[in-house]
Amino acid sequence: MKLKLLYIFIILIGSSFSFAQLDLNLGPDWNFTGVGARAAGMGGAFIGVADDATAISWNPAGLTQLDKPEASIVGRGLTERYEVDFDYAAETYDDEHGILNFLSGVYPFEFSGRQFVAALGVQRQLDLYSYFHEEFYEESGVDTVEYLNETFSDGGTSTITIGFANRLASIFSLGVAANLWVGEAYFESNNMVDEHFTDYDYYRDYHDKSDWTFSSINFVVGAMFDLNYSNNPIPLKIGLVAKTPFDLSVDEEFTLEEYSDSNSVIYDPDPVESSNSYTLGMPLMFGIGVSYRFGDNLTLSVDMESRKFSETTLKEDYEELTGNDEEMENLDLNQLRFGAEYLFINIWDFAVIPLRIGGRSLPTLFTDINEKQVEGAAFSVGSGLITDQYSLDISVDTSAFEIDRMLNDADGFIYKKTVRTVTLSCIYYF
Repeated sequence: MKLKLLYIFIILIGSSFSFAQLDLNLGPDWNFTGVGARAAGMGGAFIGVADDATAISWNPAGLTQLDKPEASIVGRGLTERYEVDFDYAAETYDDEHGILNFLSGVYPFEFSGRQFVAALGVQRQLDLYSYFHEEFYEESGVDTVEYLNETFSDGGTSTITIGFANRLASIFSLGVAANLWVGEAYFESNNMVDEHFTDYDYYRDYHDKSDWTFSSINFVVGAMFDLNYSNNPIPLKIGLVAKTPFDLSVDEEFTLEEYSDSNSVIYDPDPVESSNSYTLGMPLMFGIGVSYRFGDNLTLSVDMESRKFSETTLKEDYEELTGNDEEMENLDLNQLRFGAEYLFINIWDFAVIPLRIGGRSLPTLFTDINEKQVEGAAFSVGSGLITDQYSLDISVDTSAFEIDRMLNDADGFIYKKTVRTVTLSCIYYF
């Protein structure tokens, strides 16, 4: 009897941990931004910079600053820590994974006597990786209880982007891009219970899997005012970018398998299979960025970007897709980013060494116990090696946010998520 009561208690605690961990972690980061280790090292303040092969992911108008073909590749490694504190227990869980984040090519060309720049890029936009595992085993004499709960998701949605830019006036450039949203992901869960008591045996095995396929299209318009080319040159650039709202279509193939044995009473139904279609409402997104260069060495930049999720039904759409009562709300994600880059040009004759620092606010779609939007913060550093032929860059970014749902000392929880991201980039100049 004591072992049975202990088993029930463990299941209840495990369910609480799973709720706090998975329902709050399952959703990806909805702060859509561009990519690249250089930009990441500057806190993501790159809308008003956008002067390399990653520009198509930040502000397509910035492509006009490139006068030779370029190609880039970007990869990221993420280490994540989740901490859930209850009044009666606490759990810390660590995980890590890596992704190929971005590929692009840029090609300047002339058409009808005007200079244009074309770019093609592939970017992972929503990273749907998550993993959670908990198990329990206890024995007392001949009585044993074993419990396993595991969930895993991988994949995501990416954009294939084609863009064009043209300098319409000496200080003004315009860029447009089309994003074709594609990708596949899956989410599966496994649950096993195996009990053996003197007068009772019970075994249950449950497995379900959802395979998702994503598709949609949206458009990006960018502008760049470069006062370096004005009659009275000023080392100031102002970038503007807007991304159209759209519905991200999701086609699902769902399978469920279940088996149980309760004192030799077998339950073994046929697998359940179904096909469903969903949409996730994506918002209008727009931002402004400013950068100023002091001499040949120092650049300062700042961005402000807004994602109007309050005008979507993302919460309801995501709940329908996952089957969970998600904790997130339909809230605007208004983000401030700032960064700096200093170039050491006299260390080596063949290369320039950059040093970058940055920070950004981290708005979320979650609220705390007082129904106030939860915001975290992120800070980054970066460096690299810049030559006439290539640029190698690295950045380390640490972000964190905390959701306080502690009603009092005896009820509720505090959830904290910390992510450390290492980004590596290589840009080759042809």
